[in-house]
Amino acid sequence: MPGFQSRWSTTPRRHPKSTPLSRYWKDTPPFSAMRSHPVANVIYSALCEVTGDEICNPIRLCISPNASVMHLSSAGGWKDRSPVSSFWNLNDDTAEGFQSANIDVGLKGIVYHSVIEDDRKLIWVADEDRVKSFAWPNTSTSDQKALPMHTLDSPCRGPLHATNDRVFRAGKGFAATWKIDELETHGPDGDNAIGQMDGGSDGEDEDENDIEHSKGSQSTARVTFSNTSLEPSYWAPHPSKAGHMLCVSDSARSEVYSCHALDLESGKIVDNYLGHGGTVNNISTSAADPNVFLTSSDDGYVRLFDTRHHLPVLTLNVGKSSDGCDAAVLCHPDGVPSIFTGSGKTEHITLWDVRAKTACYELATGNNAVHSMVWDSARNTLYAATECRYIDRLGRNYDYRPARIPRDQRGRYGADDDGNDDDEDLEDDDEDLEDDRAWPKDAFHGESYFGYTFDAARHTIFKYHFKADANTDIVPEDGQATVGDGDGW
Repeated sequence: MPGFQSRWSTTPRRHPKSTPLSRYWKDTPPFSAMRSHPVANVIYSALCEVTGDEICNPIRLCISPNASVMHLSSAGGWKDRSPVSSFWNLNDDTAEGFQSANIDVGLKGIVYHSVIEDDRKLIWVADEDRVKSFAWPNTSTSDQKALPMHTLDSPCRGPLHATNDRVFRAGKGFAATWKIDELETHGPDGDNAIGQMDGGSDGEDEDENDIEHSKGSQSTARVTFSNTSLEPSYWAPHPSKAGHMLCVSDSARSEVYSCHALDLESGKIVDNYLGHGGTVNNISTSAADPNVFLTSSDDGYVRLFDTRHHLPVLTLNVGKSSDGCDAAVLCHPDGVPSIFTGSGKTEHITLWDVRAKTACYELATGNNAVHSMVWDSARNTLYAATECRYIDRLGRNYDYRPARIPRDQRGRYGADDDGNDDDEDLEDDDEDLEDDRAWPKDAFHGESYFGYTFDAARHTIFKYHFKADANTDIVPEDGQATVGDGDGW
């Protein structure tokens, strides 16, 4: 943990009902969100309900263009060696709480790439060798399974893109394409094979992953890139040019930290966006402004680009403690440009006011590192997939110490309350060690940094639902880690 951190009770708040999981920065200029911006004002006042759900080790979140479905790819099973694919039907008002459903992907490798296509209600996922699609049901309850639809034999290993008639997958120097209407399907029950894989897998892997052995459909055509060394590691649709992709390359394979606009019809690079000093991990766009996009990078900076200019129009230094930035999202509540950034080492989310060029407040993540985020503009909700770095691959917590819970929280959240709110009056009673809560020894924040003390203790997806009538007492439960749980291994 870094040096002195003042208690949450000494920090400013924009609204008396701001969630206790927010912490405002001091001495900030006036925010852009005013009373005339009701939705933005709610967000900038941190009026939100925060819930969480345990997940496997997260890789990437994605949300459909019309915000109907959200998908998470992650790694689970024995030592995180198996692909895990989960989805949430965001239109399902009948679901109780924050409920997900898993997809039996049938792939051997980890799913690093996924995309959602709204018109056909298909979730596309891919490991290194194959691509599969699944039709999602109307509800995301555990008894409603996603139906397997297609399997593609992939000649490349890069990111996916889907339109209403074609699927693209990037490789080195080209992108493979498939026409969806010409593809063989797995049938009405999802169990028909599409070709047969060469060879087989050993029994242990087959039992572990329940691998589906369709070889898959061959690609229909290829788009050859004008730059044959271009190998996108991530891409996203251009916000204003149909058929164009914003793409970046892995710095481990390329020494050029650049972002390109690629025409998927001709394969030509039509624009370059400069200024990155590390691998770009994510690109975010907002339908409210088709002329801008956002990048987050390993160099610890988030950059806002105007598509008509080659250099960023705004750069945010979010990399405290030499931290990179895996996740950032751009949104425009009431037309107010806003950015959420997620951090790894510093274990929180920050809201930034683009017009005022300032950080506004931080949101707690239960001492978890933020890997991926999406913004649901239809419901004014932020989702964050986070990794607990104090748990091993067998699910055991380690490097914890007894927690020191501020006494001013004990009455509000169910513990004893003696009414004493002295700044230095913290609970540290050795006689209660057996029942004490635990706190990571290397957590970036102390227990009193936020107004509610909790440690996730597990990989968690958090839902920050902003609304005017938010019950800000709705917060996640503590993960119940114990001292010495996984120590000694």
